[in-house]
Amino acid sequence: MDAVDKHCLSEFGRFLFNHTKRKVTHVKSLKSAQQRVFLLTIEQSDNNQVESSANYRSSELKSFLNAVEDGIVILRVWRGSARWWNLNLNTEESCSKLARAEVAGYRLARRVFESQRVQCVSLMKKYPINIPEVLHFQPDEGSESGNSKPWAVFSYAKQMKEIEVDKTCWEFSDKFVNEMVKKRHEFGFEEPHPRHGRVCVADALEYALQVLTSVVLPMHAFFFSHFSSNRGEVKFTTNARMVDQEIAALVTNCDAINAREGFTYNDMLCKHRHIVVYLTNKRPHEDRDDYQINQVISILGECLRQLSLEWASLEKNNSLPPVLCHLDLQPQNMILFQLKKDRGKIPTIASVLDWEESCYADPRFEILIICRKVVANREQADLIWEHYAKEIQRFGMSKHSMGPIEPWLKLEAVHSLMSMLLQGMDLQGGGRNPWEEKPDLWRKISRELSRLKNDLGWAFCSIDPL
Repeated sequence: MDAVDKHCLSEFGRFLFNHTKRKVTHVKSLKSAQQRVFLLTIEQSDNNQVESSANYRSSELKSFLNAVEDGIVILRVWRGSARWWNLNLNTEESCSKLARAEVAGYRLARRVFESQRVQCVSLMKKYPINIPEVLHFQPDEGSESGNSKPWAVFSYAKQMKEIEVDKTCWEFSDKFVNEMVKKRHEFGFEEPHPRHGRVCVADALEYALQVLTSVVLPMHAFFFSHFSSNRGEVKFTTNARMVDQEIAALVTNCDAINAREGFTYNDMLCKHRHIVVYLTNKRPHEDRDDYQINQVISILGECLRQLSLEWASLEKNNSLPPVLCHLDLQPQNMILFQLKKDRGKIPTIASVLDWEESCYADPRFEILIICRKVVANREQADLIWEHYAKEIQRFGMSKHSMGPIEPWLKLEAVHSLMSMLLQGMDLQGGGRNPWEEKPDLWRKISRELSRLKNDLGWAFCSIDPL
């Protein structure tokens, strides 16, 4: 724990004492890729009634006091802002923007699943997803200062490791997280994964289908149900002002051009064009890699030209309303439960965490990342794409089409190439520390170019040998 973490913890300690007259008694650091996450134990009083100040916002008072009574909360301190949407770029400004967007993602997701819990939507599994509650977000108070990072307090989703549901005993399961593989054969190549890893090939499709059924489709159905084809937009009637505020934070996070439409395929093309201009102006002229780097930059320019042409021919007949997207539905971002008698089988998703990639966007971005990062090959990806396309017809989307998967796979490959090239040229300006050395990055770049050439039909995606 460094000085910044201690400062944020001290701020929360003052907030806690001012409103409840209680103190934090124990701090435990939890794993997180780029943020700081702490499990805080709060002292319990002989007096069953938590004291509170009258000026604390009533909308959060009850939930916060209940969490204090439970004795455990989660403190999240935002330290980085690298994410898929901004090609893993890290800046002080985008850190604050990411924090606001992630909190908005949590709040909006909780509204969605709470509403479906009440309505008992037929698609939902018997026990709907539970989203941790935002109990306090420091920037909401307008008190951000130069010596502090954004922080928030959440309810603890794993308060109980066992839950009783219809007299059947379930238990917390870490099967998928523990069994994630560090190297997986995917889309024709052996892919190393130096961080959490991936779900093994044999389980990837079944896990992805559960993610669709339990999380993605119920969440997207909520937005589809509020879509007006006459107005061409999603319109909310309940808590409309708060929902609009949350969507505004999500749209700002990924720099969508039109807030009403959310982040679109064209928005990503626009962002990519800016990156190509930036790379062109910064291209190197000295070492052995220069020639190949310049080739890749030229190839990226042609890729964007081809993507623009292909999308222009498809766009009119292939549109979907914007939805809340999570974009990182890997097992390490889930809380998983299972029947004790079913140990060894794929567990059930009980909660979804880490909404730092959340955005209000075209739903195909969510499906694309599942197809590219969760499942292991093109056959599985096609099944996921087709399954989602079929299922959304049940939610008033019969006049809307998913369109083919190929333009989206090409878009993601181009996106990956740009992110890796920025890293390889050391132009990220404070981005995430590289997980691989330059030779490893070049192997990744070569694999992406090979996919574009051999699997997706772009013959121009090849580098001349030195």
